[in-house]
Amino acid sequence: MAEWEEEIERNFRRMKNLAGMIVGRLSGCDPKPPTPGWPIREIILEAAAGTRYPIVMNFPCGHIPRKRTLLMGVPAKLKTSSRSLTLDAASRS
Repeated sequence: MAEWEEEIERNFRRMKNLAGMIVGRLSGCDPKPPTPGWPIREIILEAAAGTRYPIVMNFPCGHIPRKRTLLMGVPAKLKTSSRSLTLDAASRS
């Protein structure tokens, strides 16, 4: 297992009490032949197996053009059924 794969797994072990997870658009993370490894999506799903929170992948945030900025510490409502994310910046402390 590659070092970055192990780091992702360590981070998931720390995130057992999440209510939901948003994963940005990750470019350049999948293995390139002939290097062995899993696609990043599979690593995330495997690490989150058994959890009960929703995971949204390929959200338009991260180091990409035309990204959405997510503020740390701001309460949010994630609705996977309607594919919406609402930030409550007014309640930020």
